[in-house]
Amino acid sequence: MQVWSALQKISFRFVFILFVLVICFIYNLWFSSITQWVLGVLGSFITWFGTSVLHLPYDIERQGRRGDTAYDYTLLALIVLAALAGTMVWTILDRKRTEYVKLYYWLTVLVRFFVGIVLFYYAIVKVIKLQFPFPGLSAMAQPFGDTYPVSLAWNFLGYSEGYNLFLGMAELCGLLLLFRKTATFGALICTAVMANVVAINYFYDISVKMFSMVLFVMCLFLLLPNISRFYRLLIRGEAVKLYQFEAPVLKYKWLLITKYVIKYTLIALAIIPSLSDTIEARKVRGNLRPKPALYGVYEVSKFISTDQQGDTAKRDEWVWKQLVVDYEDQTFILFTNDKREKIALKTDTGNRKLSLAFSDEPDTFYHFHYSIPDPERLVLKGKILDNEVSVELIKKVFALQENSFHWISDTPNVK
Repeated sequence: MQVWSALQKISFRFVFILFVLVICFIYNLWFSSITQWVLGVLGSFITWFGTSVLHLPYDIERQGRRGDTAYDYTLLALIVLAALAGTMVWTILDRKRTEYVKLYYWLTVLVRFFVGIVLFYYAIVKVIKLQFPFPGLSAMAQPFGDTYPVSLAWNFLGYSEGYNLFLGMAELCGLLLLFRKTATFGALICTAVMANVVAINYFYDISVKMFSMVLFVMCLFLLLPNISRFYRLLIRGEAVKLYQFEAPVLKYKWLLITKYVIKYTLIALAIIPSLSDTIEARKVRGNLRPKPALYGVYEVSKFISTDQQGDTAKRDEWVWKQLVVDYEDQTFILFTNDKREKIALKTDTGNRKLSLAFSDEPDTFYHFHYSIPDPERLVLKGKILDNEVSVELIKKVFALQENSFHWISDTPNVK
């Protein structure tokens, strides 16, 4: 019979409690409604703990989104403390235990399914190219120096369909974790994949640092039984036999059948709905999202209004320099004083009418008639406040939109 050392038993108890609590209360996949209810009950205590005990100078109220918020880190700190307290109590009550072989196996099952299913989610939104769509016009029109690191990373990753496919296929290897015989191979690949994800999230300040680190640590946990074997194989060049997760022997056939039914039901429930939802979502917020009728970036070549007199600085506050017609939530006007303002835009293609409202007056629409003399030009005529306005615009084409793959590059493909 295998006997664990005191350090192994204490470490296992802590890791077991920590992983279960993290999966249940921070990144719950299965019983989220129960988790939300518990967190709602504990909400005031979590806020008090962050403010009074940790003395955090942040707003730690619970947010709708999850990521690297002060609330999430406070909750993680409480979970670590709960794991430490639980380890102490468990050690006292179960001090005669010699090993946790069966419980260790079931913990690996939980971790394998959690990491595998999460990576599948992230894989399909890359393979279908939903997570990183091609850079939008608003991003391309924005000066490079005004770009946030997270936007820079998103646009870099979104440019290439091939690179998205490569990343997605690598993360699809998380499915190997769902099966015992391929779990170690899957953990090895997923550790490398998550190391890259963690690096991007940290160095580009993307607000899923904590989640990516949790997945990375869980991958390392799955590799832990083979760490010394990898060292002997790769460094010392010795022949080794890798450890494989061994399931407890079930005495009755009906238990074995029940196990497989539950296993493949969980896999199906995790994979099929998410795959279907992702395919549909691509039509709403992915590359298949319908483009507006006047989609494009337009540079103003001529702006004429009845108010051409008066102070130049004041006039520059509302004279257009650029019009960007992107998707509904990313359409804006750049004024000659370089102020950029988001607008709401409605287009009636049948009557060639365009209506826009500025963000400070969202219910007040100004109406224009538009014409397209040629594919590269747009002319607007209408009224803003008491001023008759005529605007001539030239459609801009970005190098990023025209570039393609080259096997041979005799000249530098830079600008």
